[in-house]
Amino acid sequence: MSTIEILMVTCCLEPSRADILNQVIHNLEQQAPELMPRITVFDNASTEFAVKEQLTSHFTNVFQSDHNVGYWSAIDWWLSNLKTTPDYTYIIESDMMHYNLHWLGQCKKFLDHHPDIGAMRLHEYSIKDFHLYNKDAPVPGSRSNLWQSHTNRVTGESVKFEQIEGVFWKTNFLTQLPALNRFETMKSCFEQLSAYERFTEHEFQRLYHVKYPQISILDGGMFNCDLNPYGTKVITGSWTDAKELQRLGYQSTRFASITPKDQYTVQRV
Repeated sequence: MSTIEILMVTCCLEPSRADILNQVIHNLEQQAPELMPRITVFDNASTEFAVKEQLTSHFTNVFQSDHNVGYWSAIDWWLSNLKTTPDYTYIIESDMMHYNLHWLGQCKKFLDHHPDIGAMRLHEYSIKDFHLYNKDAPVPGSRSNLWQSHTNRVTGESVKFEQIEGVFWKTNFLTQLPALNRFETMKSCFEQLSAYERFTEHEFQRLYHVKYPQISILDGGMFNCDLNPYGTKVITGSWTDAKELQRLGYQSTRFASITPKDQYTVQRV
């Protein structure tokens, strides 16, 4: 596990996100207590009571920015300030609940043995019940909170799967930020994104796809984001109205930019 660096990005500017963070921390402690000292936390200037104390009481490496620079800027800062050069990155978003985190080491070994495969998707997904996750063709009983387009948005091709070994499949799905990604490719993508005035996750996926057209997927996955389903009152950078996000001080994760590092400061807490 020494070649995986793990980041969790947090930002609690009102009670709903602080409540979710509490659940996520307890979930991580239950799933993989041995990983807790290895997780770096970047907190985007949380203002909710006792969040800083909660983070420092559970994690060894906690950093906080002087103002909210957003999810993408937090990752960019982390990639640039790692003390070592890992093989892989794994990013934990602040609403991710894990149920198979113990598979992370096996996923790393799989990628070690398949250098032509660029990443591994770990979001909940069932190969057998793929129709329940298809955003392009919704069906009754589908996992609407976990919908994914089954069209590769870079090539326009339908998503395909090829079983490689056991629960590991090769696919032309695009990678995600909360996936097991190769560090050097992540760093290259973020260096390019930093020159964009504004971008979406699709641009990140396109840049990653240029380097690695094929990635892999863990059948069944290891996490979901069921804590904040569509329509909930929980504040989320993906679904909450942009004006409401702005009023509260949050940033949208759908449309983003990377803040230059000389425009904010980060301190270890």
